[in-house]
Amino acid sequence: MIKKGICSFMLAASLLAAGCSRNTAVINTPEGTIHVNKGKQQVTITGKQGTMTLGTKIGEKDLGIPIYPGAVEKGGENATSNTAKGASSFTMADFTTPDSVKKVAAFYKSKLPTAAKMTQISTPGMQMVTFDLKGEKGSKGVHIQLMSDPKTKKTQIMIMTGTSTNGH
Repeated sequence: MIKKGICSFMLAASLLAAGCSRNTAVINTPEGTIHVNKGKQQVTITGKQGTMTLGTKIGEKDLGIPIYPGAVEKGGENATSNTAKGASSFTMADFTTPDSVKKVAAFYKSKLPTAAKMTQISTPGMQMVTFDLKGEKGSKGVHIQLMSDPKTKKTQIMIMTGTSTNGH
């Protein structure tokens, strides 16, 4: 199923990138339906196992945690997914800021519960900090990755949150 889903996604992404003459396209496959919305730069894949939307606008309400003040959303890299039976869901969003990894990490450390595990990695020219907070059954888990980008001199912020009703 994963291989078929990847193929379906690649097909949808190709149509979006190729610039279909119509603003929207619908592709029906035996596994589900792919909706491509060129105007919104968005792809939605729906199948028996659930729905995934790529290129969607994500806000603090969707994530359930604050977005770093002044951070700019990276276009087209956000996603949401929900299983058909509501067993799990996830939301992923990418942002950038000119502020340092250290400053952004201090912000998230102050906003997350003390149970969040913080990991720091530094190499010459690159810094990375991650925060992980495992969600209990029915509650939201959080993964935040902060990474310096030596080319742009910006900090990349990737936030993933998810909920599982079976505790995983």
